[in-house]
Amino acid sequence: MSPSLLNCFTKEKGTLITEQITVKVIDVLPLEKYQKRNGESREMFRASVCDATYVCITNVYDSKKVTIIQPNKVLILEDFYIRNGEISITSKTNVFKAGDPPEIPDDIIDKASLLLRGLQFPYRGLLRGIADLHRYKCCINGRCRKRKLQENKCPKCGRLYTETSSEYAFVGKLSVETDSENNTYTIFTPQVEQLCTDLGCNIKSTSLEDDIVQKLSVNIKFKKNGEKITKISVETSVDVHGF
Repeated sequence: MSPSLLNCFTKEKGTLITEQITVKVIDVLPLEKYQKRNGESREMFRASVCDATYVCITNVYDSKKVTIIQPNKVLILEDFYIRNGEISITSKTNVFKAGDPPEIPDDIIDKASLLLRGLQFPYRGLLRGIADLHRYKCCINGRCRKRKLQENKCPKCGRLYTETSSEYAFVGKLSVETDSENNTYTIFTPQVEQLCTDLGCNIKSTSLEDDIVQKLSVNIKFKKNGEKITKISVETSVDVHGF
């Protein structure tokens, strides 16, 4: 009989689990970058998995497995690590697709479905204002990361643009109230795009800053790095009330 997830977590931290266990994937977060100890940049992603005994976060340090580890898939894991209360999957971990789903109680499924929510959006607050929203021409080369053009030329790759061949990017500031404190955060193009989608604003509007102000104040959930918001979403009634 194969061990359960709960059995695995009774072992010491850092233990390599060579036995096969069967789990169900509940949710998966997008790929994100991380740095190895030698400074090399790689991609990884996180998933929530469970069986009938336990739920846990799985850190997948092999980005190629993103095509296999998908929501609602039943998988057999072999040669993985237990670290800090989570599973670590590497390129040496065997991940098999399985056919028969394990019988899992509803309360376990519910716990697993909430497990990644805090990782995706660790912070919540009230979006009260927006300022200094600037639209600027940028390079379309992905390696340049929307670098601002100088006289229609990218200062990084040197590419020249006409008046209509470049793309546009954004930078701005948000005033967010959290725990009765007002905080100022910087946002960039991906966050502006998400706000426009959530608030129903036209990102091509010449009065975009005023258009967003007309929708405020709203509750938001977000992820930040220092004074920069890296991920943002306007909360719905489902988010706020937990239905």
